[in-house]
Amino acid sequence: MSSRYFNTAKNRYFGAGAGRAANGVIADESGSGGLQFTTLRFTRIPVTVGNTTGASFGSLKIYDFSLGQIRLHGGRANLTFNWAGQDIAAGGSGDFSLGTTATADASLATTEVDIMPSTAMLDPFVAGIGTGRGNLVVATSFDGTGTAKDMFLNIIIDDADVADAASDIVLVSGTIIVEWANYGA
Repeated sequence: MSSRYFNTAKNRYFGAGAGRAANGVIADESGSGGLQFTTLRFTRIPVTVGNTTGASFGSLKIYDFSLGQIRLHGGRANLTFNWAGQDIAAGGSGDFSLGTTATADASLATTEVDIMPSTAMLDPFVAGIGTGRGNLVVATSFDGTGTAKDMFLNIIIDDADVADAASDIVLVSGTIIVEWANYGA
């Protein structure tokens, strides 16, 4: 594993240091030649979703990239969502995304989807348990030179599947694999 590599085109070294998992998520890190491979592991990690009226939404910060110019090279999310025993319909559904900001409303757009686009949870949910799979954005860069970029898991539960003014917990399990590089300051 290498923590730095030399870019002959720019004639300088760049850091490739790992980031940090957040909020109970476990990160397995490896890297070589400037590329960083991060596998985020979820085991029943709670994400609170709520609303006043309409669809429920919520977010959880799951990772802090290292300080620097970050370039995504791809990856994949393979998650299970469990809301059994909550005020969400047992056969309900929703969408999820990965972004550098948390969702603040019942839509997933802009920086809420800049790591992985809004992706439908796979129906049918049975007894409040279902899955979601999605591909991460390829060849996207983030300027984290002044402040390191965060990664958020954003979740929306369909309006017809939730009670207004309900606050519920979605338990998330599975993995997210991210291939990325840090091109330094």
